[in-house]
Amino acid sequence: MTAVTRHRYVVDLDVLTGADPILEDPVILRAPHLDDLEALSTLMLEAYAGTIDYDDETIDDARREVSQYLTGSPLLDMSRVAHLDGSMVGAVLVSEWGGEPLIGYVMTRPEHKNKGLATLMLRTCLRVLSESGSSKAHAFIAEGNVPSEALFLGVGARRVE
Repeated sequence: MTAVTRHRYVVDLDVLTGADPILEDPVILRAPHLDDLEALSTLMLEAYAGTIDYDDETIDDARREVSQYLTGSPLLDMSRVAHLDGSMVGAVLVSEWGGEPLIGYVMTRPEHKNKGLATLMLRTCLRVLSESGSSKAHAFIAEGNVPSEALFLGVGARRVE
């Protein structure tokens, strides 16, 4: 496993910036549930393959990681999956870190990247977190992961040390 430096980003939920993007195709956003294990695991592998966060994980590795979220995240209902034409095309998985929300994963199927889907899912999750009484959310982003940095900076996140 390659060592990756990660930086913490914080989003103050009362000062979200930007607007929801308008997507070409309408997606359905909903909270994930247990029967999403296979679809989320496949999505995780496809979304991260070839990126800075990919380290030769297998489908079994993805299943273990996703299963931990589906069975152990106290904030699972704040997470969102995106469906288009009956197929899962993206997800944002929310967990907890230090008693506060942690955006653990932002996943978009490769053919749907750079179309505003990740922004829509993330902004939706952040609004849900805010409405539930949370004042901030955290994310740890690999150094050099320019798309994730841009995504979080676009909603008003700031990098903290």
